[in-house]
Amino acid sequence: KNLLDPKKESLFVFDMDSTLIQEEVIDEIAKECGVYEQVSKITEEAMQGIWNFEESLKKRCSLLKGVSETVFQKVYHKLHLNLGVKLFFENIQNYPAKIAILSGGFMPILVRFAEEYNIHEFRANVLEVEDGRLTGNLIGEIIDGEKKEKYLLEVAREYGIPIRQTVAVGDGANDKKMIQSAGIGIGFHAKIGLKKQILNYIDFFGLDILLSLFADFEP
Repeated sequence: KNLLDPKKESLFVFDMDSTLIQEEVIDEIAKECGVYEQVSKITEEAMQGIWNFEESLKKRCSLLKGVSETVFQKVYHKLHLNLGVKLFFENIQNYPAKIAILSGGFMPILVRFAEEYNIHEFRANVLEVEDGRLTGNLIGEIIDGEKKEKYLLEVAREYGIPIRQTVAVGDGANDKKMIQSAGIGIGFHAKIGLKKQILNYIDFFGLDILLSLFADFEP
């Protein structure tokens, strides 16, 4: 069994939507502006690996054109942590661990989440805003499966953390590469498209079960 050395620094890398939180943020924004059905359908297909992630994201974002940027604040207050996430964040403080979130979601949500839960590193997509409204376009790079893998390796290198001390957790097809590249890769309540391609997954426990990866952990 691959366990983490509790005395050495480790790195936990998470997907955000449907992993740390119960919701898909883009779906929640879509509910606020009346295009939920169209957006949700594309989201689910992307998670199952039917769509190329970048194409699907651009398609969904185009449906958000004209929405006020205050939507991020509204949506943030409606998000719910997944089972065991709060316990994990509280107890991980007992270890010399770094936490990173690599999200196919959006920066305004991640900025607030990182402040609230003491997240060391995060990457997410940037939606263009003009005159206080979304244009429906994305700015800069898109955080897809390849970028998640790239940043997992980059963040580990920056902090001098060996790959064997890294853990990657996600639920969708675009999390596959980072899960496979980490020392320990885990699907959390994973979609079937991801499950078929990975070795480890959590179906019936909360995220705090990750604490048992430390060799000295006692429940």
